[in-house]
Amino acid sequence: PRSASVRARTVVEVVVMGRNVFSQVSNSLAPMKELITSTVTKRSGGLWQKLPSARDILSRTSIRDFLEPIPGKLVKPESQLEDVVRMFEELELEFCYVSKDNIHIDGILTQADLLRALELGTTGVKVEDFMSLEPLVVAVDESCLLAATTMRDNDLKWLPVVNSLQERKIEGHVKRQTILAGILSKCSSCTSTSKPATVSTSTGV
Repeated sequence: PRSASVRARTVVEVVVMGRNVFSQVSNSLAPMKELITSTVTKRSGGLWQKLPSARDILSRTSIRDFLEPIPGKLVKPESQLEDVVRMFEELELEFCYVSKDNIHIDGILTQADLLRALELGTTGVKVEDFMSLEPLVVAVDESCLLAATTMRDNDLKWLPVVNSLQERKIEGHVKRQTILAGILSKCSSCTSTSKPATVSTSTGV
């Protein structure tokens, strides 16, 4: 039985092989077997399998409903490491966006990136020397199902949100915890409203 669907975002070539051939290939290649096992394990623990109504709510809920503003301020690739570290401390940031034109996303910086950069020293080190290029993003008009799945499969706590995957204009970000709390709240509301009303059979004298 199928428990998921797949949609290609770009033109792709699909190779189809029989189950026996696939089993032989995966069993002979340990990394591939581990990858498949890891993927299946993640998907088997999906929220909507334990709470079926969650998948439907996620698919019907827009990312706009949980969109949060751009963290801190945008930094440019040529910004100095010292300035960025100071901004992270002052604003207590987990991450920030890198943009050449203050419109499109060119990369991201996380606390882990900063720690890695500090090993290089601070003198003359620029953001472009250690920023993460081409980060995973989601479009603002997509469903929360896509965002939740992407964060689950990549073990992420948040995702940058852009206007479209083609233009990649920065809109903000979504957090896994915020989406989870919102969906669980909607699930609880649906459950409570679907319960039959209690009818009293006693009569007063």
